[in-house]
Amino acid sequence: MKDIMSNQCFDMNIKVNMELKGLIKNKMQEINELKQMGENQGEVQKRAMERAEEILQKYKKIATISQNVLRGIILASRVNWIDDPKLRDIAMGLESIPN
Repeated sequence: MKDIMSNQCFDMNIKVNMELKGLIKNKMQEINELKQMGENQGEVQKRAMERAEEILQKYKKIATISQNVLRGIILASRVNWIDDPKLRDIAMGLESIPN
């Protein structure tokens, strides 16, 4: 009788251990999938930031070129921009656009 109970307990332990191993394996897979999702989101954000930086640099170049063209037009026109408040504001404001 003792042997039968001992065998049954042993069989139950084996069964419980197998179930626990299966659960642990499933949870580890879930954790790995969540990590990969997080890494993928990080990559997507990184690429978006890189793209945004490229676009920002492009528009900074356009702004700089526009500044230089406007500055050239003002100087070439030989208008006294210091006496004209609107032109003075434009000419002085050209320096405030970040490069």
